[in-house]
Amino acid sequence: MFTRPVLVGLVAASVMLGAGCTSDKPKSAPTSAPTPSATPSLGPSAAAERDALIAYRGMWSAFVEAAKTSDPEAPDLNKYATGNALRLISSALYTNRSQDVVTLGELKIDPKVTALKPSDAPTEASVLDCVNDEKWLEHKKSPLCHPWGRQVDLLKL
Repeated sequence: MFTRPVLVGLVAASVMLGAGCTSDKPKSAPTSAPTPSATPSLGPSAAAERDALIAYRGMWSAFVEAAKTSDPEAPDLNKYATGNALRLISSALYTNRSQDVVTLGELKIDPKVTALKPSDAPTEASVLDCVNDEKWLEHKKSPLCHPWGRQVDLLKL
């Protein structure tokens, strides 16, 4: 679906994620006392790191799903990506759709949080990742029916 520089650009555009910044839930205290649990609660840094990785993985998962049909308006895209990352993803999907291209297969990611800001109550996380797309391949749509119900030519572009 992308040339290597575009993938690098997408990763670079999406490394700064707000931890929990797209939640529609109000940021107020719970109305009832929390129930004690067997596991200790996470501190602000650990929670921010967890949330950033969930958002990052969610962004890629939504992108992989939307790429199966080259759907730039897939609703899950804007749940996990905003700003330049969302524009880059949507633009790539629009381009693929206009060229009758879909992307199928596996995408492997291994993100790591490298920094949190501010350190005492993080609202931003820097994520470092090396995206492996060698099994996430572009296919030209054709009249042939693919086993997954999509019409594609099984030749890699």
